[in-house]
Amino acid sequence: MISDFLGRFSKDIIIHLSPYLVSFYRENKTVQAKPILYLSNNSKSRKVLGWGDGFNPIEPHIKIIVFNFEDTLSKTSEDPYNYLTAFFRQGIAKTVDSISFVKPKITIQNIESLEDTMPENKKSIIEKALYDSGARECIFQ
Repeated sequence: MISDFLGRFSKDIIIHLSPYLVSFYRENKTVQAKPILYLSNNSKSRKVLGWGDGFNPIEPHIKIIVFNFEDTLSKTSEDPYNYLTAFFRQGIAKTVDSISFVKPKITIQNIESLEDTMPENKKSIIEKALYDSGARECIFQ
């Protein structure tokens, strides 16, 4: 099948979730980040200023914890899903280190750790966010 053929050229990724730290693994590379985005304060054209922790923007900004949808809605009227997708997109790009024309297969681990921070349908939300971030296939372990 074409999926099997493309899989030979894919840069498959394992993502280990936690409310405090998200780890992206690919071959011999590990990228870790707290599930945080720093966004510009301009609600008309909001952009990502920083990803993870340890970033202190000098301009006015909003700090979003991407797995806490209620907190996001208290800070902005925008859909928290968009920020979750942006977080995963950044993590995938940093893990792959290049633009790949073949989308990766992504294995998601430890989704149950998000029980207290995300809505009940967290599995479908995360799966959709990963597909929108460039996944070819999502597998939950």
